[in-house]
Amino acid sequence: MKDIKFELNRLTNYSHEDLIAEIQRVAKLLNVQPLTGTAFEKEAKVARTTINRRFGGWKQALTATGLEHLYSGQTITNSMRKRTLRDDEELLDELRRIAEVVERKDISTGDIKEHSSVHRDTFTKRFGSWKKALELAGLKERSLSARMRKHSNEDLFKNLYEVWVRYGRQPHYSEMNNPPSKVKIIQIVLKHGVRLF
Repeated sequence: MKDIKFELNRLTNYSHEDLIAEIQRVAKLLNVQPLTGTAFEKEAKVARTTINRRFGGWKQALTATGLEHLYSGQTITNSMRKRTLRDDEELLDELRRIAEVVERKDISTGDIKEHSSVHRDTFTKRFGSWKKALELAGLKERSLSARMRKHSNEDLFKNLYEVWVRYGRQPHYSEMNNPPSKVKIIQIVLKHGVRLF
């Protein structure tokens, strides 16, 4: 049996210094010029969207890290950003529209995914949290059903352990929906309110 490493493929701390260190680590590992966000994300322990959100864009992230010479691409100006953004009321109307489609005043992120071209993160970024966006739209967050609450934390960790051992590494998000996993990833996410990995 091969050695199993219980090592996370994601950062455990997302401080400014940790993100800079991760960009530097990947830049050194890849040793390429230019260092694109796509290449970075394949080796990184943090999503490119997190980096872009924290630093204001990929170019700004490389500049903050002292690696601006590795950037190659179009500079996104503030006026370009503004052209692509919807105003607050349009976003709130989109939430209300989805509520009408699903015929409920409580909507889930699954409803957003199924019935909208706007990503959930857009609402979170604009209004500070998913819950706040729903409140401003006059809606509520869909609560956990009894079916989603039936697994104890011990059950969830045992399931994660079994899948980790099966693959010999931290499982990918999608692998938690297939055997040997006995718990669907959505149940884990909904129970804890966050992605565990």
